[in-house]
Amino acid sequence: MRVVKIEWIDASYNSSSYDKYDVREFGPVTLETVGWLVEERPDCYILAMELHPRDNFRYLCSIPKSGVVKVTGLRVR
Repeated sequence: MRVVKIEWIDASYNSSSYDKYDVREFGPVTLETVGWLVEERPDCYILAMELHPRDNFRYLCSIPKSGVVKVTGLRVR
């Protein structure tokens, strides 16, 4: 199973108050997520943050391909 780093664009949320000038600085954020590539689907990547014996996974993350900037395979020792 491959370990990958996915750079992707995600929505952001902030409950602070903004005026019309501050809002110019607010927008989507670019994230980097690292994990075991459990599955690649037509619309998303499924990563697991923890891998257990017998192919059990925990802490799954679904990343939509529409926001993916780059996928990099990582080497694990």
